[in-house]
Amino acid sequence: MMTYRYQTPILLEQLRSWQMEIASEVPYLEPPTGLYLGIDRSDTGYFCTPVDAVSFARTGSDGEHFAFLSDFGTAMSLAEAPVIRVMPMESQHTRLVARNLFDFFCLHFYDKLLLLDEFSSEEEYLETVQEQTDGQESTEWFDRDRWRREQAQVTAWAAGQFHFAPIPRAWQYQQELRAERQRNVRVATNDTLGVLALNGQTGILSAEIPDHLTAEEDLEELQVYFRSAEKEVKLAFIRNMQHSACSDPLLVKWCAGELAGMGMPEIAENLRVRLIIRRERAVYLIYGREAEFM
Repeated sequence: MMTYRYQTPILLEQLRSWQMEIASEVPYLEPPTGLYLGIDRSDTGYFCTPVDAVSFARTGSDGEHFAFLSDFGTAMSLAEAPVIRVMPMESQHTRLVARNLFDFFCLHFYDKLLLLDEFSSEEEYLETVQEQTDGQESTEWFDRDRWRREQAQVTAWAAGQFHFAPIPRAWQYQQELRAERQRNVRVATNDTLGVLALNGQTGILSAEIPDHLTAEEDLEELQVYFRSAEKEVKLAFIRNMQHSACSDPLLVKWCAGELAGMGMPEIAENLRVRLIIRRERAVYLIYGREAEFM
């Protein structure tokens, strides 16, 4: 079971209950909102789910999910924490998508594509939306018109129940949000999220993160590096280690110990689970199935 100290946002609990209540009224949608909602404390996450992230919604496709980013436990609440998209099957696993949970659902109901993909410009985004609208037709197996009607009904109900509304110029909103975060990042990381300043520190640290230290034989060099590195730089190394799917058990366990020593025992456990235990389970399943046919 993953460690978890934050309370589940009331809005998320309300949406999850509401979704179950309306399910029978929109049978063409599964689930009604298009998302499997809830914080599952038994969910180990994926190797690329940031150690300081709490998953709360899944699309049901290729492990894609959305999570609250606690910024190493500095977020006051999950309701106001930034929301990120995590895509294990893509080369760029993580992206910031919304300022908070409420904004996330405003985007989900009115500008869903911005949560699922990247667009180089607002024009490209709007063109893609139009193409999808024009190109969707019914088949003998799928009633597209009914699907659209039920989606529109759910959106209208959600707006009435929770006061969701379109975010003006949503593509620009998302770009400005990401630019704002980058201005506040103290150390840049390969996952695009960066590490924010901790404990009132100011200024950008342009430290070179030793991404080549990813195997057991590198541990001594990494230990020397950590002795003089700023706290944010250490956390940046761990972000990069996840992004690269490092799975050397000795290295991961040592970094988990460093996190615990920084006063982050829950996040330390998340690192161990996501980079070691989940991988071990995957290997067991693969070889276990092979063994059945040998």
